[in-house]
Order: sequence, then structure tokens, then C-alpha cells
Amino acid sequence: MIKRFRDPGMGLEETITKMKAEAMNANAGNLQMKRDAMSAIGGNLNHLRQAMARQREYDITTVKSVSDLASVLMEAGLLDDLSQYETKRILGTINAVVGKQDVSQYIQKVMDIMVDNQLRLGANTLGRLLSIRGSKIDSRGIEVQGELDPDGQRIAQVVRKSTSLQKDDIDHRIADAINRMSSTDNAIVDEATIAYAGLQIARQYVEDITESKAEEKALRDSIKQAKEEKDAGQMTETAYKQYVEATNDAIRQNKIDRAEAFHSLVEQIGDVLSGSIERAKAWREEQKARIEEIHHNANSDMEGRPTDEHHKDNRAQKIMNNSFARFLLAPLATFDQMLRMFGKKNSRGEGYLWNRYMRGWVGASEKEYTGYQKALKVLDDKVTEVFAKAHTRDKNLIGTGIKSWGDLFTIDRKLMSWEPVIV
Repeated sequence: MIKRFRDPGMGLEETITKMKAEAMNANAGNLQMKRDAMSAIGGNLNHLRQAMARQREYDITTVKSVSDLASVLMEAGLLDDLSQYETKRILGTINAVVGKQDVSQYIQKVMDIMVDNQLRLGANTLGRLLSIRGSKIDSRGIEVQGELDPDGQRIAQVVRKSTSLQKDDIDHRIADAINRMSSTDNAIVDEATIAYAGLQIARQYVEDITESKAEEKALRDSIKQAKEEKDAGQMTETAYKQYVEATNDAIRQNKIDRAEAFHSLVEQIGDVLSGSIERAKAWREEQKARIEEIHHNANSDMEGRPTDEHHKDNRAQKIMNNSFARFLLAPLATFDQMLRMFGKKNSRGEGYLWNRYMRGWVGASEKEYTGYQKALKVLDDKVTEVFAKAHTRDKNLIGTGIKSWGDLFTIDRKLMSWEPVIV
């Protein structure tokens, strides 16, 4: 719950960030509010970094803005335990020495803590999204659908496997997916479309995250190289300090940009997987309703039938009910017969379960049979028509008895059985 519109001594950006952080905590399950809060924090950090880059010694406004943002993150629980303890300690030092000595190193330390924390938060959130189980093994040892539907499972799988590839390799796979999307086979098109969506996300990860990490490493290596040049007398102490400050600021900006890239990826994947989660949930509800309907059908078929709960079998019945005797004497039951047994109280045993599972099959079988008979009749009529005309032209065909399609096969078999005569 947001306590007040604005703290009197807090800057506008910090106030907006605080309000969005409080709204996020008040609506823990609202993904959009979490995105808004992360976006506000990222924008605030970026603005403060720019203000710090313009100043050699930070003014009181910048110091207070950094301290206020750190306090907002701590109150909202957006700093991990170690970062929160370290931030409290540094803020205590800042309050003690501000106005008495330069606090630049403390402010930079607080900024680095907040930036690193945002970076970890974005990476952890993305990792949790990609680790959502698409399937699971139930108590029977059978793999069943988990939190994602098949499309969501496939996209998450493509992203996980492709983020470790080089960008050129991903581009080749994207081109292949585009080619397959022009197939006339709808199954291939659907699979390629899903792969394309996952590859696009993976490409953005490599471009914004992997390359950003490589850039940060290069910047840190350049600081080591500059120190070696300073120690070798190739760079003055003043030039070295200026270079380190500028490079550290570039590293800080690199991390802020990467944290925002993480949140952008989280937003994209979150949109895809949230739809998948909803579809998977709807599917589970449909299956639950289907099972309940089957139970209802079975109960309706069996309702009112005597169960002989207190009946005691005589000697002959005990022998006949023996499992071995029943196995030997019972006829081979079909699925149709079993369902008719359940629906005995209905005409011809066609109860709820029979209607559910067999009615459509019986209707389809009848259509198949009648269609086959109609096709044979068309062929028979055509054979009769052709050979009736042939009889009038060729007297040798009279008496051959060719009147149906089957007669042609009879003649064909006879022709194949004739042996050639060698003269």
C-alpha cells in the first residue's frame, strides 16, 4: 500500500521509483507492475550515472539522490541480504562525513552495489523463467504436461539451447527457419514459426548480454593494461586516474544497459510463456472436466443396478467365480461388449459410456462399409457397360460371363496360371 504521494525531501524520480516499487510489492503477482518498477529503477540509475559523470566531486543533490534511491530499494526488499547490509554501512558512513570530506568513493560504491544488484535480479528472473518445467514425471512414472503447453516448451527449449551459440550460427538457424516457414506442410510451418520466435530471443540475448559481458571484460583488461603502462613510466599518475575513472564509468553504464536488456528479455519471454501457462492451465481444466464427465457417464450407467452386496455364493458359484475358471470359460470380450455390459439397463446395452466411445465408431464403420459397396457397384456397372459393348463387336467374348469387377480378377488369375507352350 502506498503511504503518501511524495516524501517532502525526496526528488521526483526517486519518488516515482518508490511509488512503483510499493505498487509492485502490493501486487506481487502482477507482472506489469514489476516491469514498471524495474524500468523506473533502471532509468533512475542511468540518470544518476550521467549526473555523476558530469561532476568531479559530487554535489549534495547527487549524493542525496543516490542515498534516497538506495533507501527505496532497501525498503522495497529489492537488495539481497549482503547488498542491503553493505549499503546500510556505507550510507551510515556517508551521513557521518557528508559536508566534511569528499564522499565520491562512497557514492560510487553504493551505485555499484545497486547496479550489480539490478544485474543479478535481471539474470535470476530470466533464469527462473527459462527453468519453468514444461513437463514432469508423475507418480506412475509417466511424463505429463507441466506448467507450459507444447508451444511454450519448444520456445523455452530453443532459447536455452541457442543462447550459448555464436551470433552467426543463430543467424544461419534463423534463415533455415524462414525457409521452412514457406513449406506446404502446415506441421513444418508451425514448428519453424516456433523455432523462429525462440531464435530471435536467443539472438537478442547474445547481442545484448553475451557481447556486453565481453565488452565489460575488455574494459577491465584495459585498466590492467593502463596500470602496466603507468608502472612502466609510459603514463602519468594523473592520466592513469582519469582513465580509470572514465573506464569505471563506462563499465557502470555497460552494466546498467545490460540490466535493462535483461528486463527487456524477461518482458518478451514473460509474454510468451504467460500465454503458454494460461493455455496449459486451460488444457488441464478441460481434461479434468472430461474425466469428471466420464465418471458421471459410468455412474449413470451403473445407477440402480443391484450389487448383490450381501449375497453369499454357493459351491457351484464359487467354482464358476474362480479366476482361473472364469479365464478358461469366459468368451473373449471386446471393448464394445464391455461397454454394453456396463449399459445393460439400456436398450441393447447402449448406455452413456457406449454412446461416448462407440457410437461414432459404429457410424464411421457403417459409412465405410456402405461407401465401399457403392464404389464396387460403380465399378460393376462400368464393367457391365464396357463388356456389353465388347460382346457385340467380338464374338469370342460371348459366354465369358464378365459381368462384375470381381470377374476381371478371376480372369486375371486364370491368365497368370497358364503356362507358355514351347513349339
